[in-house]
Amino acid sequence: MSKQIIIKKVYWSSRKTFSLKIDENGALIIRAPKGSTINDIAQIINRKIRWIEKAQKSVQEFREHIKPKNYVDGEAFFYLGAKVTLRFVETDRVYADGNYLFAPSVGKESAQREIQQWYLNEARKIFSHIVADFAKKMNVAYSIIRVKNSRTRWGSCGKNGSINLNWRLVMTPPEVIEYIIIHELAHIVHRNHSKHFYNFVRRFCPNYKAMEQWLRTNSHIMKMFR
Repeated sequence: MSKQIIIKKVYWSSRKTFSLKIDENGALIIRAPKGSTINDIAQIINRKIRWIEKAQKSVQEFREHIKPKNYVDGEAFFYLGAKVTLRFVETDRVYADGNYLFAPSVGKESAQREIQQWYLNEARKIFSHIVADFAKKMNVAYSIIRVKNSRTRWGSCGKNGSINLNWRLVMTPPEVIEYIIIHELAHIVHRNHSKHFYNFVRRFCPNYKAMEQWLRTNSHIMKMFR
C-alpha cells in the first residue's frame, strides 16, 4: 500500500459485494458483506488503492474551491470539469476561454453576481442542447427543462415529463452532465430504479456506474456558491 489509508466507518450487511465511498471530507467509508474479515477489507483496499488516492485527491482539490470566493484576480473556478483561473479585464461580459474565466473589472459584489449569472446562463444553454440531443436518441418526449438551485439533488424528472437540473452540474465534466440527463430522461419511460430502468440507461451510457461514483465522490460541489 503506497500510504496509510484511514477508514472512517465500516458497515456490515447482507450485501454480496464490497462498496467503497470517499465522503465529502475525503474519508473512506466501506460497506462490506457479513462475515468478511479485516484481512478481506485490507485486500480490497490494496486492490482499489489507486482509485482511493485519486478520489481523495479530487475531493481535496474541489474542497479548496468550496471555501467562500473572494472574487479576486487569479482565483480558481470550475467549468465543465476543468479548472479555470479568474482574470479581470476590460470587457463588458463574463466568458471562458481556454484555462481562464474573464470578467469585467468591477467590485466584489458585482463580480459575484455576474459570474454566478454567467454560470446559470451557460447551464441553460448547455443543458438544453444535451437534453434535446439525447431525447431524440432515446426516443422520449420531455415537456420542459428547468435549471434549478437545488441543495440536495443533481436532477429530477417530473410526472409531466419536466427535466429539472441543478445548475452546478455545469461545473462537472461533460460526460457527467450527459449521464444525469440520460438518467432523468430514462425516468420518462421507467419511473423507478428497476433493472429495466438501468438497462435502458446503459444503452446510452455504458459506464453509468463510473459516473455515479464520480458524483458521489464530488457531491460537495452542491455546496458551492451558497
